[in-house]
Amino acid sequence: MAFEKWQAEAAAMAREKFLLGGAVARMLKRQMSMAFEKWQFEAAEAARTQFMLGGALKRMMNRKMSMACIDCPRLPTGHRQQFFDNVSI
Repeated sequence: MAFEKWQAEAAAMAREKFLLGGAVARMLKRQMSMAFEKWQFEAAEAARTQFMLGGALKRMMNRKMSMACIDCPRLPTGHRQQFFDNVSI
């Protein structure tokens, strides 16, 4: 009788331990998932910002080059090289 009671209690405790372990694992995985999702969002936002800034920089450089090419034909032939030497991008 005592052994059977002890055996039932041990089985109940083992099941409780198993269930609590699963709950703790789910909580830890939830926090890990939330952290990964935050990292993923921040990385995507940084890539997007870098892409946008790179595009703006390219547009500014192309504008300067375009302006140089538009102004170049108005210069006398001998002065064109001097003009391009002085253009800052």
